[in-house]
Formats: sequence, structure tokens, C-alpha cells
Amino acid sequence: MVLSKLDQLYDDMLRDVSERLRTKGYTQRDIDDLCIFKTKVGGHFPTEKGRGIVFYGRATNGWDEYDESERNKIENILWEQTRRPFFNLVYWVSWTYYDNEYRNSVVWSNIYKIAPNGGNPSSELQSEQHDYIVDIIRKEIEMLSPAVIVLITGNTVGAQWSSPFWEAFPDMKLIDSRQWGRNKECRSSLFSDGSLNVILTDRPEERPIEEHANAITDLIESHNLKHRLSPKDDSGK
Repeated sequence: MVLSKLDQLYDDMLRDVSERLRTKGYTQRDIDDLCIFKTKVGGHFPTEKGRGIVFYGRATNGWDEYDESERNKIENILWEQTRRPFFNLVYWVSWTYYDNEYRNSVVWSNIYKIAPNGGNPSSELQSEQHDYIVDIIRKEIEMLSPAVIVLITGNTVGAQWSSPFWEAFPDMKLIDSRQWGRNKECRSSLFSDGSLNVILTDRPEERPIEEHANAITDLIESHNLKHRLSPKDDSGK
């Protein structure tokens, strides 16, 4: 797998974060309760540079990375978890471009790679893994080389969970935005550095999912990015 080269960095991160937390009074039970998340890549994700779409959430909120069963593969996760707002939004956007193949064609990642089982990382846990995740995000995006990244991490309201991503890619500039939501209180914004394109969007919980998805796809299509989401065809387009 293309991201297996990051395994040692993940191991180093978990070991160092565990040691730091231990010095701060965390018990072994607290340490054992931590879940590590590694990015999930669909089997049909384009291998060409500058192709495909990657979705980022905030954190895994409980995850067993070492579960190697069929249920832990991205195509089964996306199928079984569609009722959850995050994955429902991934479905709405991905279906537009991949139809029935969407579950094998995209990448799912999270900004924070370590979280407690059944919850989001505290500010302290975020801080302890911060330097590692900036490095991991930078390297995984360089390896995947997607055309579009969608950060479903929040845009207009609350804490900015996406800040480690912007540290990894500090040259991104705001290009365009779409307002959506019941009172147009939410926003999806396109950023670019000339080669990488990133859409930062608000969370989908208790918000109109179709309008949200349309805001994202409108940004993709208005800026001629649709053709870069799939592998090149025989004509080389």
C-alpha cells in the first residue's frame, strides 16, 4: 500500500505521545484506551499524480486500526456508516463522480491520528501529537497526490480543527466560496496553491445534506476540477 512507508512514523508518534502522557499522570489504562487511525485508501483510487479526491474528518472518535477484518476496509465502512452525517456527505459527493464505484474510489482520512476510544482528542492530546500529524499529513498528501481534498472539519463555527493541515501546506490561498444552510450560515471554501485544491467546509450534523453536497460539487465543477477526479482516459484527458 502506498502509505505503508508512514508506518514507522505512526509507531514513533504513538510511542512518544504515550510516554509524554505518562509523565503527565495518565494511567496505563488511559494509554491503552487510545486509538490510532491510519488513512484508508480505496482500491480504485487513481495512481496518477494530481488525480482523485480525499476526505478529511476531525478525528476517528474510537477506532481499532489493527482490526484486519473485512468490516475495516474502506468500502465496507462507507457502506455501513452512511447513516452518520460525515459519511453521508462523503456518499453524496462521491456518488456524483463515481456512481456505484464510489466506495472504492476515494480516500478517507482524519486530521488527528490519535483519539480516545469513543471520543475526540482533548486539547492536551491534540497538542502532544501535533508535530507528528503535520508531518504525516504533508507526507500522505504528497504520496497520494490528489486533485481535490475536502476538509469536513468546520469552516465558520467553533474551533478550527483544520489548522494542522494549513501548517502542512501554508501557501494555500482562498479562491472561491459557497454559502449554504437553512439561513446561509454555513460555508464551503475553495483554496489552492496552484496545484493542490482544498475545500474547507462546515460539519454536516443537523444540516441539509443535499445543499451541502451541492455547494462542494459546484466548487469542483466551477473550477474545472471534475475531470481530475478519475484516472486519465485513453485520450490522455
